[in-house]
Amino acid sequence: TLALTGGINLTTLKNYLDCGIRLFITSAPYYATPADIKVSLQPAASI
Repeated sequence: TLALTGGINLTTLKNYLDCGIRLFITSAPYYATPADIKVSLQPAASI
């Protein structure tokens, strides 16, 4: 698996997808406008 980092944004993403890259590392969320996100964790049902 190849991982790619640096210079990745919505404008350049398609170029990398066309090359077969499927693992992207980006810092874009750190620079994005804050969002109110809720996460709920539940234990897995026992089998």
